[in-house]
Amino acid sequence: MNKEKLKQIFHPLFNKISNICIAASSNRALLKEEELEKISSAELKERLSHLTQVLTRIEDNANALNKTLEEFYESLIERNDS
Repeated sequence: MNKEKLKQIFHPLFNKISNICIAASSNRALLKEEELEKISSAELKERLSHLTQVLTRIEDNANALNKTLEEFYESLIERNDS
């Protein structure tokens, strides 16, 4: 497999991993900094809603990454079998 083909395969995978890491670490940092016990109930609900959206994006990226890796793995197996 040539270098350009490998780049086409792995670049989106690395992007998904990066998205997962950035979303998780930035939201963890925000939660550590905030004094959640001091904010209003309405604001807390808003923050939880935002966190739910972030976790959904993390899950979507992880599922897409998993699917792509499974497809790549299967293609390698097929290539080795032929």
